Amino acid sequence: MQPTKKQVWIDNLRALATIGVVLLHSSGDTVLLFGKIPAGDWWVGDIYSGAVRYSVPIFIMLTGVLLLGKEYSLGVFFRKRFTRVLTPFLFWSLIYIAFDFWDKAKKGENILSFDSLDYILEKLQYGASFHFWYIYMLIGLYLFIPILGKWARNCTEKEMLYFLGIWLCSTILEQPYFSDFHMEIDIVSFSGRMGYLVLGYYLANKSIKPKTNNIVTATCIIIGIVITIIGTGMISFGEKSFDEMLYENLSPNVILFTIGVFLFFRKLEITNPVIIRLRDIISKYSFGIYLVHMLVLRYLVEINIHWNTVHPGLLIPSLALLCLTISTAIVYGLNKLPYGKYFAG
Repeated sequence: MQPTKKQVWIDNLRALATIGVVLLHSSGDTVLLFGKIPAGDWWVGDIYSGAVRYSVPIFIMLTGVLLLGKEYSLGVFFRKRFTRVLTPFLFWSLIYIAFDFWDKAKKGENILSFDSLDYILEKLQYGASFHFWYIYMLIGLYLFIPILGKWARNCTEKEMLYFLGIWLCSTILEQPYFSDFHMEIDIVSFSGRMGYLVLGYYLANKSIKPKTNNIVTATCIIIGIVITIIGTGMISFGEKSFDEMLYENLSPNVILFTIGVFLFFRKLEITNPVIIRLRDIISKYSFGIYLVHMLVLRYLVEINIHWNTVHPGLLIPSLALLCLTISTAIVYGLNKLPYGKYFAG
């Protein structure tokens, strides 16, 4: 396997994943209100939410594409990558915590009446916002990249397929419906998100004939999205409670869906100059957008822009577009300030 040079399609996928994450969280209130809102409204939320489940896996795959193919000394790698991630992460964590204190003060709570330092440390330990789980997960993956990258750059295609085969099998066996087939063989280390790093690197370097690529892409997207959206609805209505098992990043249907999306956008050529400009902006500021967008979304919902303002079919994409626009503007503005680029993300 040979290292991959940065291509335009990487910007396409990064921008797509960024938009997907914002849309995913914009539809979150709707799907979580299962049984409390009309079934038709819930299905709309399920469609929007299920249609962008590729987002986080694509981000992980792009990390594999960009980092597994490069040779770093350990010192250089950790200095460059951890600084790139940790500085804006800590900055935005403190911003989220500050807004938490502001909300408590607005409610009349005495923010000096409890141990503020313990509160801050707890937030930093477990995440100042729920979506920061991705950053903690990413830091964990970074610890393995210097080792995994050396292997990926020197292994054969057959060896990489062997790795991916074990990963897929172990991931499937971790699913609830396959628990009866679970064996005592310890392959749990292969069942995590690390597999997406290798999968992204493999697909980026794999030469696939156009006809085969189209067939695989269409099959993976159709099967993956149908199972994700319809399957989630059928299980939830069958159990009379929301079940997000098929939404999970490591569910087989999401893996299929993600492979299809990755292959499709790897071959897609965008020529419209307006779309290219928007893509470049979103791709460039994607990390900062990811960090700040939940804070923006939180206050948009507070001013009554949520699922029952208008029909969810219109509200969810409008909310996502507004959140994406404001988040991009904030990150863009911070980047223009002195030293802002080190904190904005």
